[in-house]
Amino acid sequence: RFYDLYLSTNRWNVLEIPSRYGVPTIRSGMGYDADFHRVGSSHEISEPAEIIFIGHWEPHSEAFLTALMRDQPVRIWGNHWHKAASPELRDVQILPSDRYVSAIAEARIALCFLSRRNRNESTGRSFEIPAIGGFLLAERTPEHEYLYGDGIGAGLFSDAAELVSKVKYY
Repeated sequence: RFYDLYLSTNRWNVLEIPSRYGVPTIRSGMGYDADFHRVGSSHEISEPAEIIFIGHWEPHSEAFLTALMRDQPVRIWGNHWHKAASPELRDVQILPSDRYVSAIAEARIALCFLSRRNRNESTGRSFEIPAIGGFLLAERTPEHEYLYGDGIGAGLFSDAAELVSKVKYY
């Protein structure tokens, strides 16, 4: 009620905010910072990984990673992983911002799980990973399908079995 206009990257917020707060709401596109999200803009990672995930813990992200890690090693950075049920995932560290770009650029596959809490259909990493030149393997959503197509600009998966299959393929 204190604002004239609310901008959101989330279409669900655009539908809910006007009725909840009486504020006109516009959906703005998400993107990336062309100066920051480019190779050579940060320090090298001392131990690059083939498959990475950078993001906060949520139960479904843990389930995807647990399934994938039965087959493949994955390097994970992010917040709130102390909540993980799997002991091997509880000691995840936060990636320093000056290493973010290198971690993605040096990986063969950069995973993109979406927040269920935020009801995301894309996230910043949906745009940052391709901008850096990384390979995006992301949860299948209508927005990701529209932006990239499956197997064209990114790889998309709907469940843990498809994630494992796509990682083996790519």
